[in-house]
Amino acid sequence: MLKFCKKCILNSAMPDVKIGQDGLCSYCSGEKHESWESNVILLEKKKDNFRKQFEIDLEKNRGKYKYDCVIGISGGKDSAYLLYYLAVEKKLKVLAVYIKDLFDGNQALENINVLKNKIPFDLKVISLTDKIYKKIYSQAINLLEQKSFTESVCPVCSRLKMSCILKEAAQNKVPFVFMGFVSGQVNKPDFEWEREIIENRSWVPDIFTGDKDDLLDVFWNPVKYSKPDLSIRIMYPLAILDYNSRDAAIKLFSFLGKKIKSPGCSLFSVLNDLDLDLIGYNTFLRKKAYWIRKGILKTNNIQRLVCFLSTLKFNPFRLYRKILSKGIEKKLNIDFTAILLKNKR
Repeated sequence: MLKFCKKCILNSAMPDVKIGQDGLCSYCSGEKHESWESNVILLEKKKDNFRKQFEIDLEKNRGKYKYDCVIGISGGKDSAYLLYYLAVEKKLKVLAVYIKDLFDGNQALENINVLKNKIPFDLKVISLTDKIYKKIYSQAINLLEQKSFTESVCPVCSRLKMSCILKEAAQNKVPFVFMGFVSGQVNKPDFEWEREIIENRSWVPDIFTGDKDDLLDVFWNPVKYSKPDLSIRIMYPLAILDYNSRDAAIKLFSFLGKKIKSPGCSLFSVLNDLDLDLIGYNTFLRKKAYWIRKGILKTNNIQRLVCFLSTLKFNPFRLYRKILSKGIEKKLNIDFTAILLKNKR
């Protein structure tokens, strides 16, 4: 009999999840922890000190440059709230950078336009060529290094977009880059990127080792793009603030007069669906369950039902995603069925 955890969205149909007599899953009861969770727990214990230092660093650099900070904005709720917090509550001069993806819809830019009407900030929209996206995504999907579609592709996509944002910071001589990631998404020492990675390493992913294609110049390379008189820090303010997604949505709605709708990503949706066939579960649900356990997200029975449906081999969501996948296959010139057969455990 299928059982749902009474606290989060995990259920007994998912691998490695058991629901105890108290109605809690093995993760909510503390019997098990995600592989990445121990590092997050250590960071949480040091959060107060980092928050104080963050405030000091902001004030020390306020007004020294054309912009006080650069932020990556996706058009989603988390980055929208980060923009509101920095530009409205902290009154900083903000440059927001949006990277238009090959698989973005119109909702992200619609949300950003809503923000522009109410919040003072400068916007830079970067549109990379289809050729770049096709090369990067098709390679990551075909190689499937992490044996999971989302875990093989999403980090490469994130590195690509972070590179674009970092280059904008270097070009405008801005010392801070802020990203709208929350606790559980951040697994970096001291809630920021290591200086060594920013100042001494090329960000071209390992899957392109030996590839000399000029298209890969889109990734950050300190030899080409860093400025000798500028040290850039990449930080995650939401992870050190007492951030709650529901409270943030309410505050944004009150300020903007409009709801920030989820922009979504058709590629991410399809990759999650493919992971269900490949490894038996949606990897994102584990992260979402963690955020619920920590109070960052709220849940209800409707969400639990939707999450359960996403674990079934046959459901209306999957039918829609199968249609989406055909368009993605055509754009990237790949064959998901062949890749699944090659990597099936």
